[in-house]
Amino acid sequence: MTNTNRPHTEPLHMIGREKEASLLRSCVEGLLSGNARWKLKSTSSRDLNGTLSDFEVNKELVMIQGDSGVGKTFLARRLGKEVDDLENGVFVEGKSSIGGTHKPYSTIGAAINEICRRLKSNAPNVASISEAISKRLGKEVEVLFPIIPQLKSFVSYSPEADDVSLSESSAMMSQSGNDGIDFLHIKRRIKYALRVVIRALNACCEPLVILLDDLQWADIASLETAANILTDIENTHPMVVVACYRSNEVIEKSKRWEKVDSIIRRASSAATCHLSAIHLADFRINEARAMLAVHDDKATEEFAEKCFSQTSGNPLFLREFMNAAKRDELLEMIEHANEPINSVVKLHNLKMSRLPESMQLLLQYSAGMGSSFRIDHLATIWEKHGAVDSESGSMMEIVRFLEDELFIESCGVDEYKWVHDTIQEAALSIEGESNAMFQFEIGMTLYHAMEADELESKLFDVADLINTGRNSHRAEFAALNLRAAEQAYRLAAFYSAHQYAKNGIEQLPHDSWTSKRELSMKLFTIAAKIDLALGDDEGAQRHSGKVLNQSNLSIIQSLSLRIAMIRKLAHTDMKYEDAIGVCLVLLDEFQYKFVQNQTLAPFQAIKTLYKTIKTVKSGNYLSNLGMMKDRKKLSVARILAQISYVCSLSDNDNLELLSMCHIVELTTKHGYFEYSGKAFAALGNASVGLLNADTDSLADGALSMRLLNLDYQVAARFSEIALELQKKSGTSLKAQTLFDTNAMCLTFSKPIQFLIEPMMEAHDAAMRIGDTNAGLSCLSCYHIWMPYMMGKPLRRIIQHFPKLIHQAEELGTRIAVMLKMHWQMMVNLTKKSDGKLEGRMFSSTNFKGSNSEYLATIHFAEGELLAFSNLDALSTARALESEDKYTKLYPANFLGMIETFHRGVALYAMARKTKKKRFKAAGTKIRKQVQAWTEAGNASITHYQLLLNAEHVSLDDRNDEARKLYLDAITFAARTGQLHHAALCNERYADFLTHHSPDEEEAKYRLSEAIRYYKEWGAMGKAELLEKML
Repeated sequence: MTNTNRPHTEPLHMIGREKEASLLRSCVEGLLSGNARWKLKSTSSRDLNGTLSDFEVNKELVMIQGDSGVGKTFLARRLGKEVDDLENGVFVEGKSSIGGTHKPYSTIGAAINEICRRLKSNAPNVASISEAISKRLGKEVEVLFPIIPQLKSFVSYSPEADDVSLSESSAMMSQSGNDGIDFLHIKRRIKYALRVVIRALNACCEPLVILLDDLQWADIASLETAANILTDIENTHPMVVVACYRSNEVIEKSKRWEKVDSIIRRASSAATCHLSAIHLADFRINEARAMLAVHDDKATEEFAEKCFSQTSGNPLFLREFMNAAKRDELLEMIEHANEPINSVVKLHNLKMSRLPESMQLLLQYSAGMGSSFRIDHLATIWEKHGAVDSESGSMMEIVRFLEDELFIESCGVDEYKWVHDTIQEAALSIEGESNAMFQFEIGMTLYHAMEADELESKLFDVADLINTGRNSHRAEFAALNLRAAEQAYRLAAFYSAHQYAKNGIEQLPHDSWTSKRELSMKLFTIAAKIDLALGDDEGAQRHSGKVLNQSNLSIIQSLSLRIAMIRKLAHTDMKYEDAIGVCLVLLDEFQYKFVQNQTLAPFQAIKTLYKTIKTVKSGNYLSNLGMMKDRKKLSVARILAQISYVCSLSDNDNLELLSMCHIVELTTKHGYFEYSGKAFAALGNASVGLLNADTDSLADGALSMRLLNLDYQVAARFSEIALELQKKSGTSLKAQTLFDTNAMCLTFSKPIQFLIEPMMEAHDAAMRIGDTNAGLSCLSCYHIWMPYMMGKPLRRIIQHFPKLIHQAEELGTRIAVMLKMHWQMMVNLTKKSDGKLEGRMFSSTNFKGSNSEYLATIHFAEGELLAFSNLDALSTARALESEDKYTKLYPANFLGMIETFHRGVALYAMARKTKKKRFKAAGTKIRKQVQAWTEAGNASITHYQLLLNAEHVSLDDRNDEARKLYLDAITFAARTGQLHHAALCNERYADFLTHHSPDEEEAKYRLSEAIRYYKEWGAMGKAELLEKML
């Protein structure tokens, strides 16, 4: 049989794949054109009136499955060529290594790196990406450099002059055995950082198409990230993720497949993502004939059928078999092979067996380096292990030959990848099966040849190579795996970190607790922390037991591990009393006197607070305050911080305040640490809470403000010190400190207009470190609560609820429920309301929760609805007279000011109508409280005092004085843009004129002004009610 009698193979092209290619193309075209199929998708979020609304779908996940060689990658790359031809289109690939790797983010990281490489040559792109990333991440972007080194091209931030550097902040924490934030914050921090980067890159790529190839081998972190970027509603730019996987190699109950399945489920239910699926099968005989360009002659038809039978119609195998058949010698080898050539891998292996030994050796080393390899690394290995013969030539001559033979192809400057992963598989099995010793040799060579910086950048690659062939207990390899485990942990790649820690422990010498005690301590400690992150209680107990049972173990040495266990007890297990108990035991071990009886905590807190007030009033508190350096004191301070954290979760306010007081006391005596600013901010809030609370509710009922010598200026001073200490001590608690000062304490002594902007800064700071609760609280303050307090239009506020609630629900934060309550409240304010918090978004009648935050929010919302309801004044006043639960529960919350003010107005209104003294007395009490706030410096609520004073003097028939006060209140509210209160002040002035002045025309004008302002604010139901009175 000669070549002339054999058919010629056509390019794979789209034979039999036209339908699938069209679907892929339509995914991109639909996103770009706004086609109805993609444009809208129903979600659980609701519009202004609490009905279902639609999000714009701008992302598509296409799952392509099929056996190896059916053309999955070819189909995706064909789309890639069309995408790259678009003006701003970018197509990139991230390929998984054969058999999988423990290197975190290896698949997705390769794709993001390629996007960066493609975009960094365009100056406008660099500028816009740099600005977007720096604005949201600041220096925290550095945490991504190990997995996206190309990202360095886009970083141009300049550290703030008053910001502590990352190294200083880390050094401060490490002195007490603290190695950073807990695993939940780490996970959320990395998730947020990757989303920010993808948003910035995607803004310059429309569309962005990412191919994730061989998903059956992808690392877990890459799979989690794929799901996270597909479900990111903040990314409004078109993106398509094409995920290819070998369906015949999926292990359905494996952790990897669980994550793949999670991508599919999350994408299908995501608000802005559409899911498509493609299943590619082997060719049928007609498709095979078309591919082989078979004509009607009998010879070519018989040969085509033989090829089809030999390859079972697998497109890649079929093509390669035909190419081999063009060479008589190779065809003869196929026919006389010792075993059937029944796969394309075996066919490639047969072709490689014909090459000189030096070429086969180079193929093996190249394959051992992964799905791609760098020439300089290959040269290092070849210099030590390579073979040179006259037939093959130099290493580069062999590389060029392999490129010509379509084994490898260039994928960058001095970098190559395999043309198909089956070629790499064949190279790995040249000697019959995959040879782990080749990879071990590669790893050893690179480990010894690389400089420290380069080894750090290739840490995971080298560790993976060495781990494949480990055959001895060597401490240096155990240390290498420790570094890899710690870095993977910091990257929230806990499954990878687990494997590196496991490998490290296995490579420890048998006498490691004697000969390598510190290394053993670190490996078992990180292993226990990883187990806690993965929810493996048994593993955590086993590994932590090894550490804690060591003799001569100091408390400080074990503190990092024990704090991780405390956080897990509190946050994951919700065993708050157990967590506090562990903290108290630790304090006893340090011989630190805290509290013997928790019922005494309030008394001790007040006593400590009184001491602190005297120190703060000295004026030069910060002048000589340095960093806390005593390791024992620092450790004690960090344990107290954990008590505060646990108490904040369990609503143990008294013990939380006591722990804060002790931290402040330690700071005063021994210097600041990362929690000092947060502690001072908490004392500021506690001070405001004491000032706003009834004296009867304080401690034992005998202490008074005069005894404490406390005022709003002292509370503000606490906040000022908190902000200064935060600048000194780093960014780990920046968000909480900014929130506690600007959104809580200072709102009672400074205009809220000056406090709203720091909320966005605090949000960014919180999200950078994964503190999502604080981040969403700050964002809610910025978009919802502060604008409501300032009287901004309701519709403008309401538009922010869907995204905020989506984010809160996605992150599992309890703020989601409170946001729904506020959303329902504001929706009800825009229409006729009976003062009840009922609707499609939230129903107080059906709510069964008992959390104090939820109940307080319900009381606030219902109070606001009553303040602007259509009910008569009597029922409103009676309800508001008894419903001051919000301020009792949260006396330091700034929303309590507006709630208190509205109660006061209603009480005075009822006093005018009924002439009953009890309403006036209750209103007078509120008026004095508001006066204390304005005298403390809060100019933004001046009209509160003016209106309440007007109401008060009007009851004494001091009409001229009342008229002036009403007009001043109206003017102030209107000039400061507080629409709700400009309306309310006009409404109350109209009522005054109706009862106390014969000026009917002025009364009607004021009522019409009230209607105008209510409409501008968005309270249409209230406006309709007043219109009936004209």
